[in-house]
Amino acid sequence: MALKTVERPRLSSEPLRVPVFAEVNGTVFVPTSMSVEMAFIPYNPTAVFPGVEPVPTDWTAGVWDVDANVGVVIYRAQVKPPALAAATYTVWLRISGTDVPVRVIGILKLI
Repeated sequence: MALKTVERPRLSSEPLRVPVFAEVNGTVFVPTSMSVEMAFIPYNPTAVFPGVEPVPTDWTAGVWDVDANVGVVIYRAQVKPPALAAATYTVWLRISGTDVPVRVIGILKLI
């Protein structure tokens, strides 16, 4: 599976928004009662995917962005990346609740 790459200027303070779809036992689950975080880990194209995993200090707290204007409700994890050097990063998503799903969600290329 190829990961989506987002490219933006390093000086941009724009949050990174990622759609989140959740189901529990086949029923749509509203994740906004859970905390959401992202981690930005330097990308290593030669590492065994996904490479280095985040440590506790790598996680940046986020908020939920809910869009109900498109006919269906879309929940987006929204995180403003910390000040990072111009480079390429693997982006991880973590949602904390009873279960703690953690996923690699894409690549962020800061130029």
